[in-house]
Amino acid sequence: MKSFSMLLPTGLRFKSRCRTLFRFGLVEQLFIYSALDKGGVRYIGITDAVNKANPWQVYDLVRTIRSVGCDIGMFLCNENGCALANAYCALEAGATHINTSVLGIGERVGITALRGLMAGTFTAKKLRDLEEIVAKANMVEIPFNNFVAEPSLSR
Repeated sequence: MKSFSMLLPTGLRFKSRCRTLFRFGLVEQLFIYSALDKGGVRYIGITDAVNKANPWQVYDLVRTIRSVGCDIGMFLCNENGCALANAYCALEAGATHINTSVLGIGERVGITALRGLMAGTFTAKKLRDLEEIVAKANMVEIPFNNFVAEPSLSR
């Protein structure tokens, strides 16, 4: 923590990402995040890279860590299919950032789907355009079972 404090006057923005902290209890996690906050970190990234978290755990953790004061970002893998539910719970609890993917492009089955997170908004056309660019660049087809994100269809 001493090194963080020494660098603060330089104006650098610090970011810390802790992987797989859902293996630890809430008390241990809060201790780690509080120490990072006191050391000058202004953004804390919480990662569930091993799919240990369920939506209730994500909500409880983010809600508790909000008391620390840092911005909170979430990186949620989707091997167990909970990334989208976990992302919504994180936002409800006060997370400021959600890492997303387009068309699931990424390691293994990807992270929180941008289209799923934005479903029902008025950005559907822009999302479709983005997906077409990503699909073309990666030489893949847009899946037939992609999320429906058209506002008129999500009543």
